[in-house]
Amino acid sequence: MSSNDFTTQPHPAKSNDPNDLKQHEGGGLQSHNPFKAFEGAGPVIPDNTTLSKLGEPLSKEELKKRSEELNRE
Repeated sequence: MSSNDFTTQPHPAKSNDPNDLKQHEGGGLQSHNPFKAFEGAGPVIPDNTTLSKLGEPLSKEELKKRSEELNRE
């Protein structure tokens, strides 16, 4: 082929619909799945029975002491 020869390149469309050429959102390299972050059910709000079983939250001093115990091991 000389530098003045031209060839026809194939078009990437599989149909006549322009939406077929749009890039789909994905979650990573080579991922062709749609972005699913906004399709969740929302926050889980526990009922009163579950909340009553939790007990009182620990104070800052108790949490610091527990943290030191766990980091020591």
